Amino acid sequence: MSAGARLPAAVPDLITRMENRIMEKIPCNTCGVPILPTTAQRNDGQCMPCANGTRETMGRSRQKYREYRARLEADPRHIYWDGLCSRAYGTPDGYDRLPPREKLYFAACLLAGDVISTGFDAAFRNTGGERYATALRCLEEIGAVDSIRILEAARQIVFGFGGVPASAWACDEAFERLTPGQEQRLEELDRQFRADPDGLHDRFEAFALRHGLYERPAGAPEG
Repeated sequence: MSAGARLPAAVPDLITRMENRIMEKIPCNTCGVPILPTTAQRNDGQCMPCANGTRETMGRSRQKYREYRARLEADPRHIYWDGLCSRAYGTPDGYDRLPPREKLYFAACLLAGDVISTGFDAAFRNTGGERYATALRCLEEIGAVDSIRILEAARQIVFGFGGVPASAWACDEAFERLTPGQEQRLEELDRQFRADPDGLHDRFEAFALRHGLYERPAGAPEG
């Protein structure tokens, strides 16, 4: 065939059909999951999980995860927190419109969660200004004295004798001015907070139950 010659119109279509035929999948003879013929040929008709003996383990893991998600989605604590976040973030003034007790709970949980998951920079950025003072009031009410001590030590390192600014930009500026020695001290305070010396989860739950923010989960012991 000359360089300028073209294939008959039917040939490309025939090649495509042949390629598709080669790639057609067949069911695993154990679990029925579609697999490539080459996989079936290598594994006596089985998919890789069945051939390796991991299919049953995978199935149990998926079932356990589905059960965990079902329990979580039915947990009043989970349902309440999702709804609280929706109300706080749903509108520009959502947080300001929260009832006083919910403001305390939301600000303190958000602050503690950010320190534990990310660090003081995110915590102060997300819970600055009035929210930081509100979070401290909640921590005072639940008796989390060690957590307050650590947070205030971190605040003084970053902001000196001033409060936590409401502006995320001002928080970022303050963190950029830290010396290596101050950063090292913050890392130590971060480790102390993550050690959770006050048992914050139980204290937050006791606060929420005491003020009727949500109902006690079924089977949970009374504190």
